[in-house]
Amino acid sequence: MQIIQLSNLKMKFLLIPFFALVTLISCKTKVSVSTIQQFAATESYPNDTYLDTVSNKRALIISAHDDDDCFMAGTVYKLKQAGWE
Repeated sequence: MQIIQLSNLKMKFLLIPFFALVTLISCKTKVSVSTIQQFAATESYPNDTYLDTVSNKRALIISAHDDDDCFMAGTVYKLKQAGWE
């Protein structure tokens, strides 16, 4: 059992410097803003006319997991800005 643990310990000490070196080398190259902008979303969606006609502006938001709210944060923000509770 001690031989296996020693082997795993040696492997960790070999891998940590390797990944540190790879990270340093890969971070040397700076990416320009124009390169990143080519991957930006270009979709356009029609305006939702139904949400403007609702008189009782209350929304119930249900998320199954505690990290699911980050996926709908944009929609929640838009509803809040439009006067929804």
